[in-house]
This record gives sequence, structure tokens and C-alpha cells, in this order.
Amino acid sequence: MAKLTDNGVTNMEATDMNGDEDSIEIADPASFPPTPEGLAAFLSSVDGPCSTPPNSANSNGRDTTPNAMTYRATSVKIEAAASREIPVPVQGEPGTRIAWEVSVEERDVNFGVEIQLNDTDDISTIQEFIQIHPQSEDDKDMPSSCSASGQYEMESKSDATIFLSFDNTYSWITPKHISYIVTVTPPIDEKQIMRSKRAEKSLQSIANTLLPMAEVVATQGAEKRKQAAKILEEEEQELKIMESALEAKQNDIEASEEEAKKIESLMTEGKEALKALKLKFDEEEQQLKKLLKTMQDLELERKFREGELKTLQMETKAREEDLKQREAELAQKRQDAKTKEEVLIQTAEEKEHKRGEVSKRLQARDAALAEEESSMERVKFLKSQAEELKLRVL
Repeated sequence: MAKLTDNGVTNMEATDMNGDEDSIEIADPASFPPTPEGLAAFLSSVDGPCSTPPNSANSNGRDTTPNAMTYRATSVKIEAAASREIPVPVQGEPGTRIAWEVSVEERDVNFGVEIQLNDTDDISTIQEFIQIHPQSEDDKDMPSSCSASGQYEMESKSDATIFLSFDNTYSWITPKHISYIVTVTPPIDEKQIMRSKRAEKSLQSIANTLLPMAEVVATQGAEKRKQAAKILEEEEQELKIMESALEAKQNDIEASEEEAKKIESLMTEGKEALKALKLKFDEEEQQLKKLLKTMQDLELERKFREGELKTLQMETKAREEDLKQREAELAQKRQDAKTKEEVLIQTAEEKEHKRGEVSKRLQARDAALAEEESSMERVKFLKSQAEELKLRVL
């Protein structure tokens, strides 16, 4: 009987190996922490006073003890028109099991099993001779004719010898080749049987807990992944829309910059024209000075030149006014460009804020996935418990 103490360690008491399995108490597998130490404590509660380490299961699903002996050979030749006996020594101990499996590689051969107790000369037949041959399409419903297998349990304490007997005397020409495996397993003690019962009951408990938990975790995980994917898709669509709007605004700013460049080019041309006018004015002024020296001689011409000079001054003034107007337009364009740049900066800040919100949602999703991984870790731990328990099931 197993009782769970306050510190979580299970104390084991041996019960009758033929008693009711419902009377065997076990610790709740879910009560142990999902750590290597928790697994060790759980397995210790299942093992109880049994100190025999569990090994991998044999073909019958039972534990094999460290003292189990296996004899095997392949392609053993049985001469034509001859027979052959293969001896297998067995230590006498009630409950010792001898299991064998024999097959023939070609044609057929007769096979039987006998036993001889070492303290007597009597030989007893365990299995009568049967004929075995390789399996073919016609033998699918007759597996016993294709190979021979069986087992025998010792009842006395006398040492004995098992003989695998092969008879090929009826085949005068053709030799045969056989393969065999013989396993001699000492008896399993009461502690191992009780451990196996506790392991079976714990395995059933884990199965009853693991299946509903796995279904819930799988359902919740699928729903959370679906929601996270939907949120991520929506955020990606919003980011694409914002990126498209940002690109359009950038294109507008580039167009404004191109227009500003054109205005600057026109201003440069106006400045060059003004410079040329000033040069021309200087030249005319020099000529005027020359004309003033000869004013008495060229009074009429002077008046004409003065009128022409006034005209040039008016043109210069008109050019200067035009230049001022162009400078005002350029200033306005620059102000518009600055306004658009501020709008672009604000849009970028909004995009950055939106990315922050997306990041928070992704963090929430990661937290949900982490919670899911924690649940999966619990499931893996229960599976580990189940695998270890399977090794303890007789």
C-alpha cells in the first residue's frame, strides 16, 4: 500500500501480491513538480522498496532482470540426413521461465524441445516435433508452421538442460540452416510485482489526466495562434496603409522641392539680368558723363539720353519689383515645404506609436505562447512519467 506523506514523498508498504489492485494506493502524478527532481521523487514512490532497476521490456512486455540470459545464433547448419541437439543450461529455481523462438531459412525441418534434470537421467518432452518452413503466401493463415516459439516454467529447484532438437534425417541431400533465440529469465519477486501494479495504476492515472489536458492545450493553443495571426495580419495591413500615405506625402515634398529649385533657378536668372542691367546702367552713366562735358554742343542729345536713362531706371525698378515678388513666392514655397515636413514628422511619430502598440500586442501574444509552452512542458513531463511507468509494468 502507498501513502502520501506531508513532504510529498510516498511511503510504500508491501501488500499481498494476489490482492485486489483497487487496494493499491499511489501518489497523484500531477502532484509532483515538472522537474528532474520531481520525476525522481515520483519514480521513487512507484519503485517503493524494490531495488531492482527496470530494464527495457522483452517481446512479452515484461521486465527483464539483470540476471536474464539470452542465447542466440543464426544460420546454424543442420547436415543432410542428420539431426542436431543444441543444449541450453538452466539453473534450477521455481518460476524460472525459458522462452524460445526458432525459424528455418529454406525448405523445412522438424523441431522439438526436451528437458533433462541434471540429477536424473530422465528426459522429458516439452514440445513434440513439428515441421517448420519459411513463410510464403500460402502460410499467412498458418504462422505456427513457419516458425516455432514457446516457453516453459521451471517447477523444481534442480538444475536442468533444455535441448533444442532439429531432425533433418528425412532429407538425404539438402542441408538446412536454422536460427534460434532462447531467453532464460529468473523468477520475478513480490517487490517487482507490487512495483508493476503501482506502475500500471499510475500509468492509467496519467492517461486519464494527460488526454483531456492535451486536448485542452491543443484547442487553446490553436485558438490563440489563430487570434495572434489575425491580429498580426490586421496590424500589417494598417502599417501598409500608413506606409502608402507616407510615401505619397514624401512624393509631394519631393515635388515641392523640385518647384522650389525651379524658382531658385528663375531668381538666379533675374539676378543675372539685374547685374547685366546695372552694368549697362554704369556704361550709360559713363557715356552720360562724357555727354555732359559736351552738353553745350549736344544739349538735344543729352535730353534724349536722359529720357533713355529714365526708361532704363524704370525697367530696373520693375525688374527689382519682379525680383522681390519672386523672393516672396519662394519664401511662401519654403514655408509650405516646412509645413509639409512637419506633417510628415507627425505622421512618422504616429507610425512609431502604432508600431509600439503592435509591439505590445506581439508581447501579449508571446506571453500567451509562453503560457502555452508551459502547458506543453507539463504535458511532456506527464509523458515522461508515462514512459518511465511503462518500464515498470510487468
